[in-house]
Amino acid sequence: MRPARRAPGFTPLAVLFGLFVLFLYGPIATIAVLSFQGPDGGLTFPMNGVSLRWFRALFERQASAISAARSRAPPCSA
Repeated sequence: MRPARRAPGFTPLAVLFGLFVLFLYGPIATIAVLSFQGPDGGLTFPMNGVSLRWFRALFERQASAISAARSRAPPCSA
């Protein structure tokens, strides 16, 4: 039994869809790769070293915000 043939417009639409997905997710993937940039870098190519500096800054800021929110909260009474 032979597989069914695809419609004649399938291939151009598949290519168009692939380009659309690349257009949507390409910038996100680029920023994700560049977030590992070293301390002297920004959003530039080629990368200037590799570092987790931006992630450390993000998590330190979140931890300080959480601790500040907890210190302002009224104590729970039982």
